[in-house]
Amino acid sequence: MKSFALLSLTFLALAATSLRADTTLVIVADNTLRAALPELTQIWADKQPDMNVELQFTNAETMQKQIVDNKGGDVLIFANADDLKEATKRGYILASEQKQVARNDLIVYGRKALLPDEELEWFDLVAREWETLALGDPARTASGRAAQAALKKHDLEARVKSKETRLCGNEAAALDCARRAEVEAVFVLSTDLGKTAINGFVAYPINRADYPGIFYIAAPTKNSKAPSAARSYIQSLAAPESLPIWTKYGFNRPDAGAVQLR
Repeated sequence: MKSFALLSLTFLALAATSLRADTTLVIVADNTLRAALPELTQIWADKQPDMNVELQFTNAETMQKQIVDNKGGDVLIFANADDLKEATKRGYILASEQKQVARNDLIVYGRKALLPDEELEWFDLVAREWETLALGDPARTASGRAAQAALKKHDLEARVKSKETRLCGNEAAALDCARRAEVEAVFVLSTDLGKTAINGFVAYPINRADYPGIFYIAAPTKNSKAPSAARSYIQSLAAPESLPIWTKYGFNRPDAGAVQLR
């Protein structure tokens, strides 16, 4: 099995030692793909005898800075359509090369309502019962931007800047606040709850119409040193045979048609 390198912002781990390949394909992806992408990448890498693969996981804010500094690697995988739009507008990626590979959903994971009312929605609980909240920082996370939009939809945007709300660097940090009983509810992605169980907490779905879709869109960078390999890799992520792996990690199938950029 061919190995590939996994690089975060703070560490570099080699999956195994292999013969030096002619080229290294560098993939920069949103942090929320940290669980699923290594397996999907390994399947593709095993079929590339002359290609090493390096995975970098980061947040939306850092990804934008890397793009501007021409450190975006060969393939970018966004979790926010606005970031994709900005990178396209600036000419770092080409619109014709973009492909949606998966999507995610926003949920609120919070304490069960004190009053037994089956008609209570998540926004009712934010307004009436949950005094403390945690969410990903909108500047850094797609889930944070989605949560901000959902709160605004229900005239609750002031909660984002409230002193009772914690803005976290990622979804895992937000969940940790709930585990430590520091907040009564947390905005996360459906994929974050796969192995999460907090006593007394319940998952409340949020209508997709209430927030910008969380689409994972992959695109080769304009200056990729391995454009053919980049396109092949993206096609592999979007292939029907990859869908069972995406769903295993809690992701949804891509929507049909092109993503509407706002």
